[in-house]
Amino acid sequence: MDHFDERESFAIQSAIIINELQLMIEKTKKIEMQIIQVDAQVSPTDFYSPLIETQCEQPPKKRMKCSR
Repeated sequence: MDHFDERESFAIQSAIIINELQLMIEKTKKIEMQIIQVDAQVSPTDFYSPLIETQCEQPPKKRMKCSR
């Protein structure tokens, strides 16, 4: 396998992974919307939404709930 074939294979694999991740994000958003509709007490702020300017820079943050 020469250098070009390795790069082409990597590009194909990465495109497949990106598509799978996008599908997972869409499914997660649908599930979040269903949860919000079913349980009116769930706040929309319970779900992480990144800032537009920093989407590529920050990892997702876990939302911590404290019971008081």
